Amino acid sequence: SGALPSEMVEMEYWRAREAGGASGRAPEKVLYGTDLERSGFSTCCKDPLAASEWNLQTLSKQGCSLLRHLMQPIPGVSEPFMYIGMLFSTFAWHVEDHYLYSVNYHHLGAPKTWYCVPADDMARFEEVIQGITYDGVQCDSSDSDIDG
Repeated sequence: SGALPSEMVEMEYWRAREAGGASGRAPEKVLYGTDLERSGFSTCCKDPLAASEWNLQTLSKQGCSLLRHLMQPIPGVSEPFMYIGMLFSTFAWHVEDHYLYSVNYHHLGAPKTWYCVPADDMARFEEVIQGITYDGVQCDSSDSDIDG
């Protein structure tokens, strides 16, 4: 296919991140579009994918979903958001809204690398990140945006 192995791309991503921070020079320009209220899935009856159980346009309205009981749609929760990224784009570590699970569909492009932290390790992960990010400066937990 001509694409670089994902391990090489990931290694270069971290190398570039560390080199940019250490050198003090501005990082390369990376574009990322977030929270676009739309989906790559169709609801058109002529589209065979529209009937898929994994269609993100209809997933929250299916009979087994508690989200079908919402009085009005909530963008990004009961209706899909679309994200558009390029090489080396990054989305912040976060806990999903209301601690719900997340469903993602990769429509096209090179493979993505996801990092997930088990809930049991959240406090240890925050300690490590705080040590790296704030360089030892203690932050009050009320300053954190960890709850979304």
